[in-house]
Amino acid sequence: MKKLIYILIIQLILISCGGSGNEPIEPEVELGVFELIFPENNTLCTEGKSISKGQVAIPLRWNISKNATSYKVVIINTDTGERTERTTNTNSIEVNLLKGTKFSWNVIAILNNKEKSSSTWNFYSEGVSVSNHIPFPASISIEDNKDGTINIKWVGSDLDNDIANYKVYLGESESTTVLIAETTNNSIENKSINYNKKYFLKIITIDEKDNSSSSIKEFRFNK
Repeated sequence: MKKLIYILIIQLILISCGGSGNEPIEPEVELGVFELIFPENNTLCTEGKSISKGQVAIPLRWNISKNATSYKVVIINTDTGERTERTTNTNSIEVNLLKGTKFSWNVIAILNNKEKSSSTWNFYSEGVSVSNHIPFPASISIEDNKDGTINIKWVGSDLDNDIANYKVYLGESESTTVLIAETTNNSIENKSINYNKKYFLKIITIDEKDNSSSSIKEFRFNK
């Protein structure tokens, strides 16, 4: 009988220690949205220290991403495709880059195994001795008219201000896009599409010296 009482007491203790099972769940910590600050998008960066005949030290700055413990900075030489990565615990870093070269860059905020990326911006490093810059890739926006057509708009930029025209391509894959317009305008209205289908839009920006850059945007509108 005593043994049975002991067993019951132990069971009661275990039940009381187990809790109700309704303890509050700690909210998952997320990374905050952030954006780049400097060098500004599609500009010639003149704020830098010349460190040799061919290199300049350029400061890169961005907003703080809430809860981030570190940042990975990715810089790409758009002429060669060479990729440079740097890691920092602050929201700025100085990087040595080639003079007179076009770069794209973005920053990735990191928290444990989580990552959040900024937009990608472009800039030229100072030191260009001739006025023959390649245009920056056009920034594209697409609006659904809700009637089976879309409006396409884009903004081109060139440090020499000598953009000649744009070639606009559309297709269901990057390799099958076809030319739909060659224009000096910055928009195409009421272009027919099929809903529930993926498209690739490519815009090539061409300047008066026949330099060019390409932008690709993937989109899909459902109905």
